[in-house]
Amino acid sequence: MLGIVSPYINLADDRQIKENFLSFQKQMSAFPLFTVELSCSEAFQTNSFLQIKSLSHQCLFQPESILNLLVRQLPADINAIAWIDPRILLLNPNWYEQTTDALKHARIVQLMSNVRWLDRGGLLEPAPQTRVSPFGDLPLQTGAAWAMKRNTFEQLEGLFAWDVVGSGNAWLRHAFSGETSSRFLRLAAPGMHDEFLAYARRCQQVVQGRVQSLPGDALQRFHPDGCERTFWVRHEWLNRSGYCPRIDIRQSQNGLLEWTSNRSPIREQYRRLMELPALS
Repeated sequence: MLGIVSPYINLADDRQIKENFLSFQKQMSAFPLFTVELSCSEAFQTNSFLQIKSLSHQCLFQPESILNLLVRQLPADINAIAWIDPRILLLNPNWYEQTTDALKHARIVQLMSNVRWLDRGGLLEPAPQTRVSPFGDLPLQTGAAWAMKRNTFEQLEGLFAWDVVGSGNAWLRHAFSGETSSRFLRLAAPGMHDEFLAYARRCQQVVQGRVQSLPGDALQRFHPDGCERTFWVRHEWLNRSGYCPRIDIRQSQNGLLEWTSNRSPIREQYRRLMELPALS
């Protein structure tokens, strides 16, 4: 059975993020949905299948990391997963059945062919079909909605989870497509680039080019302040800051990423960049 997994991270307690998530839950109410919430406070905001309380030095934006934890705790009868960003609204009414069918042959399935962006008022942005990437050669119509068999997930050792600024889908898009040269990658911090190449090689061995997209559009709901529309600012900051995953962060015993670096400036800069609560 195909299970849908989705992360909820609202570390700044933003009303729009919560509303997007509640709308997504309603949209997916007919399907086996499993959500995971990461909280840096004492309280949780949702009734998610998995609730994770982070420590202060684990207060990082890490959706792929908590999705990896969630998938490992799914019921045994879930033999395939579709992970969908809660901002995404799939317009193809048959996407679930088509995904299940596509996974009989494909290793990776993208759940749409194009993403149309919504503005703050919920209306389509102008020229949604021709959105141009700031990187020139990285289309933004990829969207955060993919599926794979659970054994493929295990062979890949989960999703690429070292990005902590919200560019995780761009890394996955490159790895799944086999693209290892683009402006996005050239602007990456050296340590991030090394980690990506190792993951991309694993993808190449496991996926072997068997990637398929479903027909139909998806809508991406507006995010507070349009943060995802300027993700490249954060991406470039990782490079300028000298961020190195194997030095500045690590995977803790509870599976979350956490700060290990004593470089307090990078931690404070990160907090301001991501508008997160104060780190201790």
